[in-house]
Amino acid sequence: VRVVQQSSGTESIWDLRADHDEAADLMAGRLAAAIAATEADLVTGDCHLSNVAIEAHVGGPVVHPVQIVARAYGIAEDT
Repeated sequence: VRVVQQSSGTESIWDLRADHDEAADLMAGRLAAAIAATEADLVTGDCHLSNVAIEAHVGGPVVHPVQIVARAYGIAEDT
């Protein structure tokens, strides 16, 4: 387990303002680079909005921690 603690630039209404797009994109890019450096097989995050930004920059799926627990117990994701 490797923890990457970095803002995705999508925490609040701040990111929805057009004049913040460039700064938010830079933050998400730094987070994506830090995640890529871990060479992780699975990426998880507890904020859906941030996970969407991470997916867009990393190019792979990001799952919620509860999904990982569900998998561990054999619970199907579509339930």
